[in-house]
Amino acid sequence: MLVLIYGKTGRLTEANDLLNQEFEGRDRTIETLAAELCQERRWEEVVRILHHEFQARENVLERVSRAFVMDEKWGDAKGVLIELMKYGAEETMKGLERMSVLAEVCWAKGDLTDTKHWCVTAIRGEGSILEKGNPLFAQFVKILVQVCEAQEDAEGAAEYKGLLSFDVQCIHTQFVI
Repeated sequence: MLVLIYGKTGRLTEANDLLNQEFEGRDRTIETLAAELCQERRWEEVVRILHHEFQARENVLERVSRAFVMDEKWGDAKGVLIELMKYGAEETMKGLERMSVLAEVCWAKGDLTDTKHWCVTAIRGEGSILEKGNPLFAQFVKILVQVCEAQEDAEGAAEYKGLLSFDVQCIHTQFVI
């Protein structure tokens, strides 16, 4: 209860000191505090809370990344989404969906190099389970085409366009996590 009071009153240093200790209900307290800070859009404090390891961390990271995307805080969203990649990136469909959002965030941020990196990792990565017939595959390829066109790389754009087949319908994730 003291942690939540400290968090609500802006005394996050004291809250963090308590959260560095083990106590019954610690994980749930961190989750509750992070949700409240997120709801109040106290972003800097939310990011500080996320440095703690706790059981529902992945869920909280998802919620926070969604909030950052909604507020168009691309840099913060990118950081949280990269942190989410530790929970399974191209090895799971959930990870690939997150990677798609990350690629779109990088695109919105104007970071073409990282946009291309995440797309290529998704479609050609060593551990990628993404198949050519999957709509996410088409989404990643379409983003790669956009990147190549933005970089005035007509040859690269043509190469990626060649990966698209007419029977694959692209889904546009538009930052859905």
